[in-house]
Amino acid sequence: MAKLLDSEGLRSVNDAGGVIVYNEGVHCNEPNANCISDLLSNYLLPMVKGDVAERYSQWRFLFRESEPQHFNTVGGGYEKALMEDFKQGKKELCGPTEGKDSTSWRNKEAHEYLLSQGLASRIKIVPIHSQLVALWQLHHKHDCTHYCYNPYRFDVT
Repeated sequence: MAKLLDSEGLRSVNDAGGVIVYNEGVHCNEPNANCISDLLSNYLLPMVKGDVAERYSQWRFLFRESEPQHFNTVGGGYEKALMEDFKQGKKELCGPTEGKDSTSWRNKEAHEYLLSQGLASRIKIVPIHSQLVALWQLHHKHDCTHYCYNPYRFDVT
């Protein structure tokens, strides 16, 4: 992100500033692996804290929570066994999550990281995860991770 804003063609955009809504998480699939923390550390942290952060002081940063997955499993997370049931026609791939949500760990890791870096007041969090738990029907029937509600996808939250 910083590389893009620092490019010659976007110098005037960077100088003007604005709002950056940032998210990491959908491709981090293992809890307690520090995937989200590592990505935030590499891409977001340098823009808000450290040697070059002053170059981006005209920007306001928001962190948008990761959206819940809606695989037809307890908690909505991906499970290999579900794929076998789906291929054999025994179960739909996506659907309402049964029981406790199992994908909110991504947001917990992001929240904890921002707190540990002293950035909770600098980077506000857009809380969308809990609002989307019940909205499994916004997925395409064969993609239980990405949402396909257009053109006003973010209006639902």
